[in-house]
Amino acid sequence: DVPYRIDLADLFATTHLWITGATFSGKSRLAGALIEQVLRLLLAGAPVAVVVVALQGDLISVVQRTLGALLRRA
Repeated sequence: DVPYRIDLADLFATTHLWITGATFSGKSRLAGALIEQVLRLLLAGAPVAVVVVALQGDLISVVQRTLGALLRRA
């Protein structure tokens, strides 16, 4: 669980999101939580898209695991 909440409506008011921070500050965890919420909207039929650019590739595995889990529950 994530100890904070971000209203996705606030994020959809913009077209881009840039997450920066020091090593081990929680960037990947924040991005993963946001991606999970957007994938939930996508599976519910909402017209959303996600483009993830990650130099180390750790977010790709987060997206794959999250999407797989959401599809198993659907």
